[in-house]
Amino acid sequence: MRKETIIIPALEPSAKMLVLIDELKEKGFDHILVVDDGSSNASKTVFDAVLMKGCVLLRHPKNLGKGEAIKTAVRKHIQLYGNTNGVITVDADGQHLPEDVVKVSEAMGEYPGELILGTRDFSGSEVPWKSRYGNRITSLFFRISTGVKCEDTQTGLRGIPPELLELAINEDGSRYEYEMHFLEDAVKQAKCRFVPITTVYEDNNSCSHFRPFRDSLRIYSRPIKYAASSLTGAAVDILVFFLVIHFYGPADSSLILAATVLSRFISGAVNFMMNKYWSFNSDGKLHGEAAGYGVLFIIQMFISAFLVEKLSLVIDSVIAKIIVDCTLFVISYNVQKKYIFGKGVNKMSKWKKRPMWAVSFSILLVGYTTFTLLDAFVIPHDTVNLSEVQSSDTSETGGFKIANDDGDSDTAGETKGSGSGRRGPSGNRDSGGAGGGPGRHKGTKPGKKPDGKPGEESDNTTKSTTDNSKDSQAKSSTKNTNNSLSGNTSTDDMTYSSDKATIKIIKKYVNNTYVYIADVQLKDTTAFKSAVAENTLGRNITAKTSEIASDANAILAINGDFYGFRDSGYVMRNGYLYRSESAGDDCEDLVVYSDGKMEIIKEGGITAEELEKKGAVQIYSFGPGLIKDGEIAISEDTEVDQSMRSNPRTAIGYYSDTHYCFVVSDGRTDESEGLSLYQLAELMKDLGVSSAYNLDGGGSSTMYFNGEVINNPTTNGNKISERKVSDIICITK
Repeated sequence: MRKETIIIPALEPSAKMLVLIDELKEKGFDHILVVDDGSSNASKTVFDAVLMKGCVLLRHPKNLGKGEAIKTAVRKHIQLYGNTNGVITVDADGQHLPEDVVKVSEAMGEYPGELILGTRDFSGSEVPWKSRYGNRITSLFFRISTGVKCEDTQTGLRGIPPELLELAINEDGSRYEYEMHFLEDAVKQAKCRFVPITTVYEDNNSCSHFRPFRDSLRIYSRPIKYAASSLTGAAVDILVFFLVIHFYGPADSSLILAATVLSRFISGAVNFMMNKYWSFNSDGKLHGEAAGYGVLFIIQMFISAFLVEKLSLVIDSVIAKIIVDCTLFVISYNVQKKYIFGKGVNKMSKWKKRPMWAVSFSILLVGYTTFTLLDAFVIPHDTVNLSEVQSSDTSETGGFKIANDDGDSDTAGETKGSGSGRRGPSGNRDSGGAGGGPGRHKGTKPGKKPDGKPGEESDNTTKSTTDNSKDSQAKSSTKNTNNSLSGNTSTDDMTYSSDKATIKIIKKYVNNTYVYIADVQLKDTTAFKSAVAENTLGRNITAKTSEIASDANAILAINGDFYGFRDSGYVMRNGYLYRSESAGDDCEDLVVYSDGKMEIIKEGGITAEELEKKGAVQIYSFGPGLIKDGEIAISEDTEVDQSMRSNPRTAIGYYSDTHYCFVVSDGRTDESEGLSLYQLAELMKDLGVSSAYNLDGGGSSTMYFNGEVINNPTTNGNKISERKVSDIICITK
């Protein structure tokens, strides 16, 4: 007598099952359990005969599935015979020959503790194509998922040793997916051995109860659920990011980072809970699995960024992203299935029983990451109150010498500077500002109106921040002939005149973009000043340009260089040298001296202290220089870091020691594409300045006049709103 128990799940069986039982008894199998899984009355005579043959018959009142039938039989086996012997599952449709069942029994005796699988050969012509290709797909998936090569994952002839009986009872799944789930988890606990058996398909396997579409979905339920969980997490990620930007915008760099971290955290939590309770149906300890998932989540994020960056050097970045993320998707699935949500004893069992080290590590990692982010983007530091450190002279004059009453200065022109910009192709900084988004460049050539006619520009002045109608543009095409805008303004120009300054502003439409140009002539150089958020120099101290300008009693203001977003580059404000650390030898700064002269210098050629001794009162560190000695100083390909070509822009131009122009362009909207850096340089050259310097752009670009923001500042074009910045350049009342 053979010691293994035969288990036969049956649904509407034919008389073939009775023949199988007789032959198995002849082979020495006396312990046979048959499970009626909700068959109709038409099968009553067959099951009555089963009882007559001395088998144990178990009944389900309704069809629960093959998996539940096996679980019912295994429980009964343990109840009747204990758990010292194994069981052999055999299909009731005649596909398994008695001699093959004997082979499995003998293998169980020879290899105790191993899972024995009767493996069919699917290469024969008698095998239905659905079975052949279905098995190939599941075998491939099984190998990718577990690392175990199994030629017949769907075999119903299985020798289950006593060591796996508990898994057989507790395995999730109730129908055909049960066998795949059991196989996936069993190979983590026991070695799998394959025994060749005869391939039997009678009448194209018409007696099978396998439903190709529905049961295939069940078989692949884990990866399908995992994919659905991942897609849900991605949707939550996008939704949370959108909501944060929408309700707390505009999207400056700190907000983008905060939105990204928050959206990833929430989507990760959603993905973890779905994987635990739905994809893998795990009953493990929450804190241990959460710690493991958190570590995997962070590691995967960094690996993805690293690999995409490296692959992008040789292939398209989008293709690289797809390849890397698909590969990590498969790896992450296996890691989560085996080590994080896996059941039973595995390589991580000790770790799962004692997860406190992982919990502690995760808490420390999250704490460190949070502090780092707050320190970098939220917590102010290196602060200096500007009003407290300035001397009485610079507090009253802004560091300038007082000019003559007629506004003329003793000297004119500019000290020559050189250089190709900073942190772009030549080292330029981000013209989009702190985390500025991309613009929309459509290849518009300089000097064209929206209708494409070359050489035409239109001037228009307005006090409204929303009047972007092209119908309101002036149609004149007058040319600047005196190196200033005084002869090229219409009768409705915005103007301001006082005993300190005269300001004239025009609005032009060039390169499919609205541009705001303020011609500034000083009568008293004390009117030219810098102002900083909260009147305090330091990192992470920001306010809107309009707020800083109002506090400084400014009549005109533009955003500055956003010095507070960086930790290097010379910074001097109103005569106070705040930062003397160079950002690099090729980095270009704009220097304003006490006599009103402007100069573009390279930090590698002179120190901040030497500039201070020469009489510098303002040093702006962004760049690059656009115009030098009246000529364009950059190439058509020059751009700031990785910013798009078309962006909102801010620049300052220099005519003479008391004559300047402030320029701001819109961008990233339907009305205004934005300017490339070279288009900005062309505009400044057309204005006739002897030198011009690029300031922070993108969402930072803002022009304030007489209590109002007169341009359309935006980060992404969806919302017209100011970005908070560190500093401004202004003309005070």
